[in-house]
Amino acid sequence: MAVHWTCSIPRENPDIERSGLLSDSEWEALYTKAEGYLCLHSDVFDDSIRHIVVKNTILSQFPDRGVRNLPLAVQANPDDPALVKWSGTDVILGDKLIDLLKNDDQKNFQLLTEHICYELGQSEDGKSIHLARCRDLTKNQKVVIYAKQFVVCAGAVRTPQLLHASGIRPKALGHYLCEQPKSFCQVVLKEQTVKDVGDTSFIGLTPAMKKAIQDHKDANPKDPVPIPNDDKAPQVPILHVPIGENSNFHCLLQVNIPFS
Repeated sequence: MAVHWTCSIPRENPDIERSGLLSDSEWEALYTKAEGYLCLHSDVFDDSIRHIVVKNTILSQFPDRGVRNLPLAVQANPDDPALVKWSGTDVILGDKLIDLLKNDDQKNFQLLTEHICYELGQSEDGKSIHLARCRDLTKNQKVVIYAKQFVVCAGAVRTPQLLHASGIRPKALGHYLCEQPKSFCQVVLKEQTVKDVGDTSFIGLTPAMKKAIQDHKDANPKDPVPIPNDDKAPQVPILHVPIGENSNFHCLLQVNIPFS
């Protein structure tokens, strides 16, 4: 999900999206635990001028849509406020566990980066998996991994793809794959909004933001955009218009996404 949704981790709407297989209390406990592993934060970009400008502009036009900061798997960088740290495997495992695994004298753990698994090898009776055939992408070499047990966590598409390639083909495999409909567009701020930011009259700007804007204008008098160059540039959705009674769609406003 960090790859597909760029570390965006909102909860599903309990009435429209969420499965009824678990009770509300079970969902709450599981969500809370998962959000702790992922280091959930919703306020990391609150010191971004662009974030405040876009958010407050939308709020003024759609006050009843529940516009709010998007929950993200991210944390502020204590050494540089202009940077953030996105959650990955290292964050989920935690520093103590990673140090323990690095110092594991028994060699019970090994993380193979730049490897792809393309087939699982079944036992002769077809009741178990005894090996995984992989490829080291950095050397273009085949690698065979033996183990007593294998866990396949390759996502909703690649998991059935790997199972099918391995001859593991139950009747339901691949029959219920679906993708949610998406629509992309570009948002451009009105010239008047940019001017309001420039003269610091835009509602919501903090004293620190106003000072940063004025300092940027003084240092760059010919720059038509009065936003400092080092203003935090979010790389993922920063706003979340949630699904609900008045809408069956999410809206995620993304800034500087490489694929947008």
